[in-house]
Amino acid sequence: MVWAILETIEDETDEKKNVMLVAAEERQSTLLEQFKKNPAIWNRKLHHASDVHGNTALHLVAKPSRHRLMDTSVLHLQWEISWFEYVKKMMPPEFIKRKNKEGKTPVMVFEEEHHDLVQKSNQWMKDISGNYIVAATLMSGVTFGTCYQIPGGYDEGNGRPIVGNRYEFLIFVITALVSFGSSVISLAAFLAIYSSQSDRPDPYRRHLPRTLCLGLSSLFLSVLTMLISFCAAQTFELVGPINKLSVYVPAYVGLALIPPYFYGATQFPLHRRLLKASFSRVPLSRGRGEEQEEER
Repeated sequence: MVWAILETIEDETDEKKNVMLVAAEERQSTLLEQFKKNPAIWNRKLHHASDVHGNTALHLVAKPSRHRLMDTSVLHLQWEISWFEYVKKMMPPEFIKRKNKEGKTPVMVFEEEHHDLVQKSNQWMKDISGNYIVAATLMSGVTFGTCYQIPGGYDEGNGRPIVGNRYEFLIFVITALVSFGSSVISLAAFLAIYSSQSDRPDPYRRHLPRTLCLGLSSLFLSVLTMLISFCAAQTFELVGPINKLSVYVPAYVGLALIPPYFYGATQFPLHRRLLKASFSRVPLSRGRGEEQEEER
């Protein structure tokens, strides 16, 4: 019934916007995906439609959405860029340079309308990367010193670690090395974000969010492996030949893993949403999704 109505009725708004233009303007990807299944309606009502101002669907989606689903400026800008690229792939190539009655192309409209949001996102990226640079630098210094503080000391005869034949020592060495390498990677990622001051929205689609996810993941791995190496070093005291306290090892390890748990609980939602927006082919439709549930 719905498809029969759409094929026969040509309803438009007062500004001559048909259902396809309104769906693009209102960020309804679910509806657009359904329209793509009917080429006759798709080509007639999207590719060759424009409003009274000469705006095509690409012009309309280049303007900021009236509905803000994301609580972070970077996430909202990423969502806007995703929608612009999503609709651009639907349009013929010549429509990318098509001008409205004001003489503006869709790219010009997008850059003008999102200039303030780009500036806010730029400042947000600079602030958060600056804070994490301090944390990553501290982690790098701590883990670098840990790599040279061997538990039990060295044998004066051959220069080898005294407890080098125990599996706890192997765990300590591996995790300390991984922690140091991860902290250096996170530091490099945050420095790259801090130094990339761009006034264009393109880097906020994939490059900067993925770099931020890399820095957050590396820092989390560094914290986790640092605590594991600390626990491995402490087992020489808890489970030594003299002090038999192996019953306390699980509780000790559990307490040591509390900091990574809180770190992951606070940063994982941002990390997940950045990755989801970076790799999704179809952007989030307004009125659906976990972001709107969190906002309510």
